[in-house]
Amino acid sequence: DIGLSIAVEQMEIYRAMDFNLLPDAPVSVSDPDLVKLPDGSGTVTVTDYGSADSGIKQVLVEIEWDDKGASRVVSLDSLVTNGGVGK
Repeated sequence: DIGLSIAVEQMEIYRAMDFNLLPDAPVSVSDPDLVKLPDGSGTVTVTDYGSADSGIKQVLVEIEWDDKGASRVVSLDSLVTNGGVGK
């Protein structure tokens, strides 16, 4: 599934990103495979998880497209910690 593949790839990009460089505002996904999805678009939203100084952020990736008149969405979310996995 193209939508899922794009979402997984975007999630891996943001999970590998330096914690302090994670965006504060929603970011549009720019992936060349989006053109394979009719009206395809995507957004990555990063929010504080718990308090702003918890050292944990939630990353939500949403890929949307039209499938013969029906709206389709793939959503993935993950928690990212300051220091990385297991630290």
